[in-house]
Amino acid sequence: MNNEQFVKVPNIDLASQGLEMKDLVIYAYLKKHYNNVTKDSFPSFQTLSEESGISKPTVIKSVNRLQASGYINISKIKKVNHYTFSDVNKFEIY
Repeated sequence: MNNEQFVKVPNIDLASQGLEMKDLVIYAYLKKHYNNVTKDSFPSFQTLSEESGISKPTVIKSVNRLQASGYINISKIKKVNHYTFSDVNKFEIY
């Protein structure tokens, strides 16, 4: 049996929300690291960069755009960014 997880993404007009396709990719990678117990995600920028193939500076910009558009919230816990998802129904793991 295959234990792969998938991230469902909505059909949205990225440009109207100030987002780019790479932001959607970064969101999916953030969601990949979602912890069902803590209800957050906390991969490093380096991890996101390595997994997505997107440069670290671009990952940082994408995270900032996702936060500005209201898709994620960021809090720091012991110098680590923890990401929570504003509306988990928009990008639900199934």
